[in-house]
Amino acid sequence: MPGLVCVGERRDTGGSTVAEDTDARSTGLQVHLSPLLLGSLIAGIATTLAVVIFGVMSARGGGPPRNPDQPPPPPPGETGLTISVGLWVIAWLAVLVTLARDQIMARLAEQRADMLARIEEYSEQRETDGYLRGMRNAGGLAADVRPLHRVPPPAATQPQPSPPAED
Repeated sequence: MPGLVCVGERRDTGGSTVAEDTDARSTGLQVHLSPLLLGSLIAGIATTLAVVIFGVMSARGGGPPRNPDQPPPPPPGETGLTISVGLWVIAWLAVLVTLARDQIMARLAEQRADMLARIEEYSEQRETDGYLRGMRNAGGLAADVRPLHRVPPPAATQPQPSPPAED
């Protein structure tokens, strides 16, 4: 797929992709770093750092020691931690969804390539059969023209199975 770089592949100087020997083929999982996946991974890492920073900040004490005559300081604000945890969940879910999307797209591309190869093979066979049928119908060349594959007999001339004998 254009625009995708597969982990386990390298690009040679000519710009073509050269596959390296990896275990990806044996496990069936290939990770393509699409721009969407790369962006989601960066967002996931950034939100993880934000959660750690806000977690450390909210775990710290309230500041300087206080006088027993003064009221207690307000509780530490956890709004930043709550928001960063929410963004962390969204970012890593985006990574998982993008990874699944890329896997589905890769499999669809493989199936499309297989289907196009089968269609091309079938069309070549039909073209050859049409040419041979035309040559036979043209006359006189029927003995020289033979089909490339076995033509099944018409349905009317096939022998019918006999019913089982009863004792």
